[in-house]
Amino acid sequence: MPTLTNIEGKVIVFKPSAIDAITDHDEAGRSVTCVYGIFRSPLRIREPVQDLMQRLGIEDSFALLTRPNGSRTWINASSVSSLREPAAGEYPGARTVISLGSMEQSVAETLAEAIAALNARDAQL
Repeated sequence: MPTLTNIEGKVIVFKPSAIDAITDHDEAGRSVTCVYGIFRSPLRIREPVQDLMQRLGIEDSFALLTRPNGSRTWINASSVSSLREPAAGEYPGARTVISLGSMEQSVAETLAEAIAALNARDAQL
């Protein structure tokens, strides 16, 4: 089975299909790869996003979108359950909210742009 090593050096064995999203910055804006879906909270690792996705052979399943703060997020198209426009004041700078796994990810792309990017990765929306 594949493994990840968190920033503290602990090895995690996991199923790649459990990954819902990957970002290249944490919520505080620090440059670190964060993997969502394996645990309830993001798993912070040192491996760059592209290296991780290539090593796991999952790059074709993930759509690249932009978070409202300008950082990138890769969304597993098969994890998406719904998309919607944010409520007024809900996610400043967001134009779309994506529900996936046990989380929501707000993105700067319009609803139509997000759907197109996800459908290009076989989201079937």
